Amino acid sequence: MLGMFLMTCAHGAGNLLIQEIFQHSGETIYRHFYSVLKAICELARDIIRPHQNYNNGAGAHKPCNGRYLPFFRDCIGALDGTHVKARLPQGQEIPYIGRKGYPTQNILVVIDFNMCFTFVWAGWEGAAHDSRIFGKALRRPELNFSRPIGNKYYLVDTGYPHMKGYMAP
Repeated sequence: MLGMFLMTCAHGAGNLLIQEIFQHSGETIYRHFYSVLKAICELARDIIRPHQNYNNGAGAHKPCNGRYLPFFRDCIGALDGTHVKARLPQGQEIPYIGRKGYPTQNILVVIDFNMCFTFVWAGWEGAAHDSRIFGKALRRPELNFSRPIGNKYYLVDTGYPHMKGYMAP
């Protein structure tokens, strides 16, 4: 099952090619792919985001030039969206076409200064605006979205609102 999943994801192989390689029906390939995908999504909750509140005791980023430290003492990371090319069935591509003219997924990512991902939310249409995805993440408690506590905050770009815990330019 894992081999089918990895071949599909890593090489972009379609269902027909996977059927030929693994000698299983399309329905079996489909079931195995989604059972592995579901298991990986469950596993991601433990791997991508720590169990305890990550913000407690998070140290300040020490920039090379100490003159900026007073301004960013309580900064614990950055939040941004990124676009990844997507292959979709014909007829489902339109909402995923981004500003560059090809289908993409918009992925919301939170990262700390140790270059560790503390939150990832993939699957949004390429045409979805960053602030829309951010707002949905804030309103869905089951996502365990990274919320700074106390005076801590994340740096965000101009696509996100400037609010407590999230500092835009």
